This record gives sequence, structure tokens and C-alpha cells, in this order.
Amino acid sequence: RLTGPDLVACELELLASPQVEAQKEPQKEPQDAPSVRPPQKQGTPETRRAAASAEERPFSSPPLRAPKRPPRVLSVQDGAGIAALSAALDEAVSRGEPVAFDCEWRPRNCHADPSDDDGSLQLLQLATRREAFVVDVAAFASPGAEESRSELRRCLLRLLRAEESEKLGFASGEDLRRLETSLPGVTEGAANMRDLQRAATRAVGSPRRT
Repeated sequence: RLTGPDLVACELELLASPQVEAQKEPQKEPQDAPSVRPPQKQGTPETRRAAASAEERPFSSPPLRAPKRPPRVLSVQDGAGIAALSAALDEAVSRGEPVAFDCEWRPRNCHADPSDDDGSLQLLQLATRREAFVVDVAAFASPGAEESRSELRRCLLRLLRAEESEKLGFASGEDLRRLETSLPGVTEGAANMRDLQRAATRAVGSPRRT
């Protein structure tokens, strides 16, 4: 099962396929599957606006094709990793290239008490056309990592606010809420966000995730 940047890359390749591009008849919006997940935290107004904007953006720009060669994957667990991540993201923004993102957190059923879920992230995955990064967000929450945590927040803030680069996610509303909880203020002013869920699920005829 593919997740994170790999899933986004596969979605982009599917959306760019001749079969999908040749479709002319409008398709009926699939009904949402019944959800059994507990109520989600609503997040800040900025986070809600970013998530709503990402969902509502139409898939109108030219098809985005996945790179022919998979990007190299780098782990980010310290200041040196953040420096490499920052350089790669700044380069992607300067080129006007898209950046894919995905977040992972501890499943609620792994908590002895579901109310213990504080909304924080464990991992953040980011991918440019050339590199993919797995950021150990939990590592930067430990005592003594305040400086690196602040640098990570500044790096992500630059990316999310950059109008030049599309930020690609899949059902990214909860991702943005968790990201904001772990790094307060990081989603403030987020721009050019795109949630691929609507276009991808319509193409393959699957129900939307909630």
C-alpha cells in the first residue's frame, strides 16, 4: 500500500494518463462512504481556510507528470537534515515546481485512552521532483531541540506561504490541522494549496475519504 509522496506521485501519473484526459462526459460525484471515525478537531481559522481552499481548487492546470526516476529519500532528524530540506524546498519554490506533502500520526487505537491523542504529528513527508524527505517531527519535540524545531517551522512557513509553488496533498484537511498543532502558526498565510482527492477519486470512481 502506497502512502505519502509515493501515493501523490501515482495519482499525478494517473491524472496525466491519456485515458483520463480523454474523458469528456461529466461524472456524478460519488457519495461519501459512511464514516466511523471520532469527531476531528477543527483547528485554527487559518488551517480551516487553507484546507477549504485546497479542496475547492479545480483541477484546471496542465497535467502534472511524475518524474521518470524516483527521487532519493532522505531522513530529517537534526539540524543538518533541516538544512538539506530547506535548501531543497527553496530550490523547488524558486523553480516554481510543486511540492507534495503528507503527515502521519499515531493511530487512535494505539492509545490506551483515545482522549490522550493530543493531535501531534509523528512524521511529515515532503517530496520535490528530485528528492523526498521524511521528517521525524516527534524528534524535534524533545527537550533541547527547540532551536531545530524553530528552524523547521521557519522552513515550512516559507514553503506554505510561497505563491510560486503548488503544495499537493490528498485529503489534507486533517494533515494541516495536525501540522498546525505540532508547529503553531505554520499554516498561517498558506497559499497555492491543492488537495488531489476530488480529482483522483473521480478518475478511479472511488468514494472520497473523510
